[in-house]
Amino acid sequence: MKNLKIQSRFAAFLLLMLGGCIAAFAQITPSGDAYTSTATPTTNLGTKPLLDIESASQTSYIQFDLSLIPSGYSSASIAKATLKLYVNAVTTAGSFNVDHVNGTWSEKTITADLAPALGTTIVSSVPLTSANVHDYILIDITPALGAWLDGTEPNDGIALVANSPLNASFDSKENTTNSHPPELDIVFAGGGTISGVTTASGSGLTGGGTRGMLNLGLTNTCAAHQVLQWNGSSWACSAAGTGTITGVNPGTGLLGGGTSGTVTLNLDTTKIPQLTGNNNFSGNESIAGGVLVGATGTPLATLDVASSQHTLIGNMGCIPSLFAGIAFGASSATGCLNYSMLGDGGNTYLNRAAGGSILFREGNANEMVLAPGGNLGIGTSSPQYSLHVNGTMRSELGLSLGGAAPLSVDAPGVPGGRFAVLANGNVVAAGGNVGIGTTAPSSPLTVVSSNTYVPALFQDSSTFGTWLELNNTSAGGHNWAILSAGSANAEGAGNLGITNFTGNSNIYLEGNIKTNSLSINSDTPMSSNPHMAFSGFLVGNLGSSPLGGYFIPDRNIIITRISATEKSAGHGCSTDAFAELYDHVQQTVIAGIDLGPNQNYADSGPAAIPVPGGTQIAIQGVAASGCNITGQSPSDVYVTVQYVMQ
Repeated sequence: MKNLKIQSRFAAFLLLMLGGCIAAFAQITPSGDAYTSTATPTTNLGTKPLLDIESASQTSYIQFDLSLIPSGYSSASIAKATLKLYVNAVTTAGSFNVDHVNGTWSEKTITADLAPALGTTIVSSVPLTSANVHDYILIDITPALGAWLDGTEPNDGIALVANSPLNASFDSKENTTNSHPPELDIVFAGGGTISGVTTASGSGLTGGGTRGMLNLGLTNTCAAHQVLQWNGSSWACSAAGTGTITGVNPGTGLLGGGTSGTVTLNLDTTKIPQLTGNNNFSGNESIAGGVLVGATGTPLATLDVASSQHTLIGNMGCIPSLFAGIAFGASSATGCLNYSMLGDGGNTYLNRAAGGSILFREGNANEMVLAPGGNLGIGTSSPQYSLHVNGTMRSELGLSLGGAAPLSVDAPGVPGGRFAVLANGNVVAAGGNVGIGTTAPSSPLTVVSSNTYVPALFQDSSTFGTWLELNNTSAGGHNWAILSAGSANAEGAGNLGITNFTGNSNIYLEGNIKTNSLSINSDTPMSSNPHMAFSGFLVGNLGSSPLGGYFIPDRNIIITRISATEKSAGHGCSTDAFAELYDHVQQTVIAGIDLGPNQNYADSGPAAIPVPGGTQIAIQGVAASGCNITGQSPSDVYVTVQYVMQ
């Protein structure tokens, strides 16, 4: 039927040549048309209903069969040749060129990789805008047709080549929606006279003549239900369906068939997907373009899942294009702005639209929020700081702050970034000094208070007492302790003790001592009796001969009483244990106090033991015979010595 259509058109153009006209016209549709795309360089697009052109990526090819032009016609026989194209769409306005094609091609096999080279330009910069959509444009290509007829250019067709930034499409000959294929309209030059038109036998035509307006038509001698059929040498009437079908075998993707009666063919749904049904794909599937799920139209990305919002997967418009990403609720995938997650094979990027937040949730409730501007909130949806935690934090290995960064802790009810003990807060000043109640500490620990009685408080519930230790680790230094004694301490509950743990040393007082009353062991107050006392603490058991301290009087003294208390009484001793006052220089015992078995307290009673000034008096323990030195002799003995100055 295609040859019949071409002959009918040629017969129609010959009608215009009758009656002595000086010019004739012809209209020829393509023998082949296709377009190629560098986006799919190995894909043939020759059966598409459109001819797409886009700068740098899509080119369309059109070829016309010129065998219907009478032989012997040359460029001199052509008055004008016009290329007629129907504009289907213009996405981006611009212009295109019409070029010669230097090489053979077929619409069924041409691809971007197999496309022939382009020749010289026939017409350049043909403008195209949205105003041309759904209308024809006419392009004069008379020189091209003349070159084909003269043989100076091979008839390999023409190419439509877009100039940047044009993006448009024309109807192809496969477009059955509009049926507006490309055309080559020819006006032949006059100068001859047609003397007659005859319809030869077997031509399938009737009419003709030698004068006046002539009519040509298809033969009407065929019987009902017959058709014109080419038998290899001429057109003849033939009954439709004169052959005999002996069987129908189902091809690939079909089921059914048979060898008699009426047979039925059906699609094999295990191999052919159903557009309105559920399909299972077991092999690898390739889709060259984008896919839109849940809606109709053009997908916004390689995969576009549409509901109330769009979920996009594919290229997010980032440079380089090797980035792949996913965007939730985005309106486009361009500009590298709207993606939610992006990756390049090595790095992964999270993103939010400008002004949005990244929310981490559990049970649809916020647990962590990265707010606009970069603040991170844990336990709060509106963080006010770079890291804002509403809750308790714990670090197993420590907290490190780089550089000179300060550490500020907000206390409840005290804004401003400081941990507050008093109303004016605590700070760490430059140089490492810590201030409590002051913002300008002048020593490693400075305590400032307007409280009359308790500027600083050290508290312990131990029955032994509350200690404040002063440890000096320099050469010759000692460890001292100030003790608020408890019930289990030898000093007695409620008493204050000053003790040297590590050796013999003195307590020096500079200035005067002022007190309402000063007493030693409940004796007569110092205001009426010049008694004084020194003491020592024998740590451990007496079996290890502990040293309780030294006392060196500046002047002669008389020892008037010696008393001792012990933490636990000794037992199992065959003889008594003693706490002694010993002169190490003379290696003589000055005095001793008997700590017999099962005793917790011992007292010498009134005494009058003279000791010269400058004598080194040591307080030491002496084990009893037969006592086990692992703690069964009296232990942790506190010795007090009273004396008067001479």
